[in-house]
Amino acid sequence: MNVRPDSRDFTMARTARTPGGARIDLVVVAQMIDQGAKVLDVGCGDGELLKLLESRGVDGRGIELSREGVNECVAKGLAVIQGDADADLSDYPDDAFDFVVLSQTLQATRHPRRVLEHMLRIRRHAVVSFP
Repeated sequence: MNVRPDSRDFTMARTARTPGGARIDLVVVAQMIDQGAKVLDVGCGDGELLKLLESRGVDGRGIELSREGVNECVAKGLAVIQGDADADLSDYPDDAFDFVVLSQTLQATRHPRRVLEHMLRIRRHAVVSFP
């Protein structure tokens, strides 16, 4: 796979991208998830993973702290709410999703252990990726 760094990357590290512009880590995550699965993307940013999942027939939802990220997602027609992973994951019921994804977000949480415990409670499968 041919990759290039993204000059617009707003994450903590430059991220490799496919020639089509998608973040490679998100492409790998999307390939792990079966069509028809229900997914919660925690810290979904601008919704890039959610758009990839949507194109694969996955029911993706997102939670994002930044208002700008939420606005971008909503403008793309994505199901995203503004929320804080540290405080709001406790509101989700047990086993509400097939997958919970935390991509390049764990380092931004105040209580990473608690966030991971909630992820394991509300999903069948959890995916954590780092830059």
